[in-house]
Amino acid sequence: TVAWSHQRIAGRTTLANLWILSPARRGRTRLGKARRSLSQVAGATDVIAAAIPQRIPGVLLNDVGPELNLTGIERIAAYVGQPVVYRDWDEAIGDLRARHGEIHPRYGDAEWQRYVRRVCKQTGRGVEFDYDLRIAEPFAAANAGEGPDGWPFYRALTGRPVLVIRGEHSDLLPAEALARMASEIPDVEVVTVPDVGHAPDLGEPESIAAIDRLLERVLNRDRA
Repeated sequence: TVAWSHQRIAGRTTLANLWILSPARRGRTRLGKARRSLSQVAGATDVIAAAIPQRIPGVLLNDVGPELNLTGIERIAAYVGQPVVYRDWDEAIGDLRARHGEIHPRYGDAEWQRYVRRVCKQTGRGVEFDYDLRIAEPFAAANAGEGPDGWPFYRALTGRPVLVIRGEHSDLLPAEALARMASEIPDVEVVTVPDVGHAPDLGEPESIAAIDRLLERVLNRDRA
């Protein structure tokens, strides 16, 4: 199963990562990283689906879609790609907790520890973000003006199971767009994760259950 996620599932973090989820092993194998702006995710998935359809039996979109809210885009653009060096892990946790506390209001100390150690790394200079800071360049260029209509790209996902996950308080994927995504193509499940902004970390019970259902749908389709 191919999964697009703005958050890291495993390995390094980029703005949008492309993954193969193996139903047989219930595991995750990285197909490759694709640096894309948020507005390009659906289109890139469509291109890959057309090129290697046998490798994409299912799709997961995590809090992204054919229509995005400019408020969320501007918020992300304000910090993505900014070089920051923290003195230590405590400073990194404190800063990211203050910055993203509204996105993950259910996080306690343990969750913030896990989150920060997942998106940052220890270097000789201190604690830094663990992604390519140049991701801001295509992000800014792609979102500088009005983007192309993303709905044809989304409709191109027809023919495979699709799961769309949205954070209840997301400022990026509008609830109205999610409702349309639910009816625009067949065999799609949309799930709203409560008390989360952009983006769910995919470790929430609602996300895990939805991903399990997606894998079952893929398996059942292969058996048919």
